Amino acid sequence: MESGDKDLREATISGVQWIAAARVLTEVVALASSVFLARLIPPAAFGHAAVALVVVGSSVIVGPAGISAFVVQRRDLTHDHLASTVLLTYTFGICLSAATAVFGLTLGESIFGDSSGKLIALAAPAWFLTAIGGVSQSIMQRELDFRKIAVRDMAAAMIGTTTAVVLALAGIDAPALVIGALMLVAVVGLSSAIAAPQPFPVLDRGALREISGFATSVSLSSIVYTLYKNVDYVILSIRLPAAQVGYYLRAYQLGVDYQSKLSSIMLRVSFPIFSRADDISQLRRFRNTIVRMHATILLPLLATFAVMAPDVIPFLYGEAWEPVVRPAQILAVAGMAYAITTGTGPVMLALGRARTLLNWNLFELVAYTTLIVILAGAGLIAVSIGVALYGVATIFLIQFFILGPAIGMTLEDLWHDVHAGMAAAALLVVTGVALRELMEPSVPVVVRLLVVAAWSFGLTVAAYRWLFPAVYRDLLSVTPNRGRRARAAT
Repeated sequence: MESGDKDLREATISGVQWIAAARVLTEVVALASSVFLARLIPPAAFGHAAVALVVVGSSVIVGPAGISAFVVQRRDLTHDHLASTVLLTYTFGICLSAATAVFGLTLGESIFGDSSGKLIALAAPAWFLTAIGGVSQSIMQRELDFRKIAVRDMAAAMIGTTTAVVLALAGIDAPALVIGALMLVAVVGLSSAIAAPQPFPVLDRGALREISGFATSVSLSSIVYTLYKNVDYVILSIRLPAAQVGYYLRAYQLGVDYQSKLSSIMLRVSFPIFSRADDISQLRRFRNTIVRMHATILLPLLATFAVMAPDVIPFLYGEAWEPVVRPAQILAVAGMAYAITTGTGPVMLALGRARTLLNWNLFELVAYTTLIVILAGAGLIAVSIGVALYGVATIFLIQFFILGPAIGMTLEDLWHDVHAGMAAAALLVVTGVALRELMEPSVPVVVRLLVVAAWSFGLTVAAYRWLFPAVYRDLLSVTPNRGRRARAAT
């Protein structure tokens, strides 16, 4: 292995371990809080808050990421670049916060209803809060300082979820969800600014010209991508009752969003790592590794969730959320597809092809919006099936039109990376369904869940160890002890 590969591999393993530790803790906290909130807040309130939560989530993608991505990607970064980027992110954050507040209190109330419009206005400060630490987060990514990033993510998750639960216990419904999300981004932004101080915002015309071309394409691409990822919530909020929107929100979170939170472990690491690759072949090797790890870990987890959904959803969230079961099972297929394609954006940004990424995101926005508009009137099951099929189709579209031309990634490469995860997932679905049917209804639900979970874990480990030993070794290489021994050996 070449020296550059060794250094980047070591940084990748360290980054994955830190981000994984943060993600595991934050998701345990998030799951626990979601159970409490689902029992304290009715489904309709989740529906009213859906668009406002989209605003907060969008601020994380569009806000700092759009402009400050330049800081991560640029090889020869100067103080003037940093100072101008800080000024742009602050300006962007202030303007979008003001525009969101005005929209929520005017058009938002007429389109989505009074309750949803006011919640959109409540979410407006998210843009400025993310801008506060946007450049600082990019500095930490550029320096591959994933430990600082992980610590701040963990602290933010604890504070944000605790805030939401406390407010819900106090009798506050939908606003509790929005305020909790705002607290999360506020903690990330402020703590990042303290951990990696930014220069005073100053406008340098020369630096601005260099930033603007790349940042404009990235920002537009981020905006379009955010619209694409959330247009279903917006359309369904207009076309369906609030409770139905709440069901879809929960189903999508369970089937798709939770895997995306896990895949974000690699996603957070990938952009700075890709940007430091010496050539296309090295970038392709790291991309293939990320796809393989996603498929190996996430596909069996999603298959296990699909098997357990009829028991685990009513058990955790209450019988009021039982209509979520079938849509969540279907959307788990979309979750698998997105796990495989996650990370395409960082590849294109690292190559400086922000315009190509923008064009792809525009295509996805138009195609996905058309799909949801057509299916919205047919109900949640139809929408869920459409989303799942669309997710599978994007695997091949991205392969042929994006990754193939950009880095020479072939279908053979893709199959090599995903076949083990697909085989394990198929085994789990077939055997898990049979096992669950044998136990139902005589065995208590808690016992059924524990048995299926234990069976899934044991079968997955056995399949990888005996049928796919190379994949098994890859998994061991990113565990803390094995990772340290591997680094010592090199």
